Amino acid sequence: MELFLSAGNISLGLLVSVGIGILAGIIPAVLAANLDPVIAIRAK
Repeated sequence: MELFLSAGNISLGLLVSVGIGILAGIIPAVLAANLDPVIAIRAK
């Protein structure tokens, strides 16, 4: 199996990793923003 590191493959890898990183940051932030602060602190 040969490995091709073309500009397109590198760009695709960067795009996928940035997309996953953004989703991994936004989803927990939105869920936390919707919590009542008193309940969130008490649950911990």
